[in-house]
Amino acid sequence: MDIRWRARSVWLSARGVGYVVVLLVVALGCAACETSTPSALTPASSVSLHAPQRLPASAWEQVALPAAAADMRGFAAAPTDAALLFACSAQPAAYWRSTDAGVHWARYPLTLGPQDQCLFSIAPDDPQRVTLQIRRSAQDGPWCASDVFYLSNDSGVTWRKLPPHVSIAPTDVSYGWCDLHVTRRHLYLAYSYEPPEQAPQVSLLERSDDDGASWARADRGLGGETLFFMPAIGPGETLTMTVLRYPDTTDTGLWTSTDAGDTWRQTSTLPDGVGTFLWTLPPRGNSWPTANQPFYALEHEQLPSDLYRERAVMSADGQTWILLPPLPVADVSESRAGILQALDVLPDGRLAVWGADPEAGLPPEGSGVSMPMSAFWLWLWNPVAQTWQAMPSPLEVTSYEGCGLCWQGQAAASRDGATYLYVSRFWESVTGGTPPGLFRIRLADA
Repeated sequence: MDIRWRARSVWLSARGVGYVVVLLVVALGCAACETSTPSALTPASSVSLHAPQRLPASAWEQVALPAAAADMRGFAAAPTDAALLFACSAQPAAYWRSTDAGVHWARYPLTLGPQDQCLFSIAPDDPQRVTLQIRRSAQDGPWCASDVFYLSNDSGVTWRKLPPHVSIAPTDVSYGWCDLHVTRRHLYLAYSYEPPEQAPQVSLLERSDDDGASWARADRGLGGETLFFMPAIGPGETLTMTVLRYPDTTDTGLWTSTDAGDTWRQTSTLPDGVGTFLWTLPPRGNSWPTANQPFYALEHEQLPSDLYRERAVMSADGQTWILLPPLPVADVSESRAGILQALDVLPDGRLAVWGADPEAGLPPEGSGVSMPMSAFWLWLWNPVAQTWQAMPSPLEVTSYEGCGLCWQGQAAASRDGATYLYVSRFWESVTGGTPPGLFRIRLADA
């Protein structure tokens, strides 16, 4: 049996403030696995490498925060109302809500420890339903049992505390976390933890149909040793997620449930090396995904970002996966695609990333990147035209790079139909220049 080593990465918060661990797991070859064969890894189109499509000019604007950026502990923008923002701060310890894109903030007292995090989830099929999770920095007892959960049914105006959660994670794990997501009818709680004795990191999934009063397993059929993140929410009771199963195979599979997690089946296998990130949008109608609303998955997303080795694959049908071409700039290659960090998927299906300077291209391999960086270039992948589009001017902030997931991106549509992209980076102090914080840009239609 062929045995290989592969670095696997884990993002500890898909929304809100998060942090990263990099796992090294043993990849065991499998001569006769029951999964389908990997899809071909081919370019999505023959894009010109000399003339990137430029989008109309749009100015970046800094969003006023209710506390110093270093004291922020969580942020979210409502995906269907770009002016509605949620935030948490440690000093002062508070939950904040803004209905005018940060011009004014309403404060709600909240008990927070100095290193606690706030995570928000907004139901994709009912934006009135919002959850707030306080992830405790110091756990007392089983992982996730000390976290505190709140639910709002009126877009964050009023909240009620959910019953204390009885963690199902083992008590002897070396590290763990959980993540709460909400839909119109359900709450989902995903765990991920590292068992003792350096065993591979694994995941669990629970579902509540009565707003946290009771919980049941929603990952039956996946197997006992799997790694995944929170599922994407599809039409009806459909869920889908990318899953790593071991020790019998190291291929990442796309798994789908049509009954809210009661049963699962594998629908495709992703290209070798793709991790457990699945980015997509809530479906419009019963077709999911589609050519203009595809699934995206990431590769090398946690290598140091200044290596420009991150890549993305997409699927318009959940079966066939294709590799996005490199950015159309100088000195890119198959291994250095020019992506600094993926940010989010826009409401029209475009993928937003930080990428190389459209004029200067990539720095020579091995030469390093100027630190700190003072300009971040926004690129958009258009899945319909199958082209990369570049903004004409960068976000001019000063930030040290090398962390593949330090920036948080959140796309939102305004009530008048415009598309905004929020980007944030907290907890960083840079001498000189404009430090990171919270910024947004209005984007032209595709």
